[in-house]
Amino acid sequence: MPDSNAISTFYSYSLYYIQKVATSHTSSKSTTSSGYHPYLICSSNPDQSGKQREELINELFTNTPNVSATHYYTEGNLFINTNEMSCGVLRAYDNTIELVLLHHFATDSTSLLDVPYMNVNPLHSSMKMIVHTVDVLESWFSGSDSIDLVTIGAGDMENDDEDEDEQIQVKILGIQTLLCPGVQDFNNEVIANVDIVKDIKSFITDGESVKMLSYYNHLVEMEDDANESSDTKTYTPRMKQWSDAVSTVTSWTNDEDGSNPCLDGLIGQQMKYEIDGKSLVITAKYSLWEAQQVFDELGISKGDGETCIWYMTYALGVSPMICSVGPKTGVKTLCKDGTSDLSKCPIIDESSSNGSSGKSRFVAGVVMSAVFVAFSLGML
Repeated sequence: MPDSNAISTFYSYSLYYIQKVATSHTSSKSTTSSGYHPYLICSSNPDQSGKQREELINELFTNTPNVSATHYYTEGNLFINTNEMSCGVLRAYDNTIELVLLHHFATDSTSLLDVPYMNVNPLHSSMKMIVHTVDVLESWFSGSDSIDLVTIGAGDMENDDEDEDEQIQVKILGIQTLLCPGVQDFNNEVIANVDIVKDIKSFITDGESVKMLSYYNHLVEMEDDANESSDTKTYTPRMKQWSDAVSTVTSWTNDEDGSNPCLDGLIGQQMKYEIDGKSLVITAKYSLWEAQQVFDELGISKGDGETCIWYMTYALGVSPMICSVGPKTGVKTLCKDGTSDLSKCPIIDESSSNGSSGKSRFVAGVVMSAVFVAFSLGML
């Protein structure tokens, strides 16, 4: 456990760990955007509006020695605002948070930190995940949603077998993320989307960096190495699930050439990355119908492929450039036999070819949509 000082009394052990690895990560990233870490700041000053509370927090940062405007980014992300409390997210560089809190709320560097009407926490990976993220992933993997289809084609609904030109739309797995403050406009410059994607993709495909920044991985390995009994272990089954995904995926790295079927293959080559507003949307290039073929080509099992997706989801939550993570289902068009070459199954417009009226058909299902919530503060 950390020594009892101003910072350790302010953070719980887990948040202390996250703060320390975040500042360590910062030193290796110099002043690049990925070196900034997101924090959740809440103010409960009585008899103040959300705007007044936000302005007060900004004043604290502005009036702290050795803290400049380039050391933190807010973008006015006030996403909780009630009579009792106002909360928002900012990203700060290195020990900026420590400097602000110690300067304004501690009498000296060794005194206990007592911050009136304000709470500050590093944004935890599970705090970034929206409600039901795990449930949706499990439903994908169980196949309970993969049979829901939207079918479009010509001909009679009762003669499906005779329609060789049908196309079907099937679900594809996706993850929608919210970019943190300062990611898109860092250091007074508008950052190109291609560079944002490159930075985030580089991080999540670097298994060792994800492992280093993962408190869950640190806690599980520490307590397992200590051979503690199940009654004394503090990690939950969900924490171990995320930790095991990280450990398993990183163990697949080839010692000779550094290749990894999950990091290089599935995440690196089989995912599509697109910036949409303030969101980064990641969708699989393959449908749920085509998943096994992709896994076979990568030399991994279906279970390994699912573990890779668990890892990717968690790695996005660990990324210091991401402030929210949630599922997003996409749609891909295939031929009726499940192949992707649409030239082999064109939709024939009968109304133009022979004067008869064409017919479009909705066969079954509703494509699941994920309601994108900015943040969920509950542990998943």
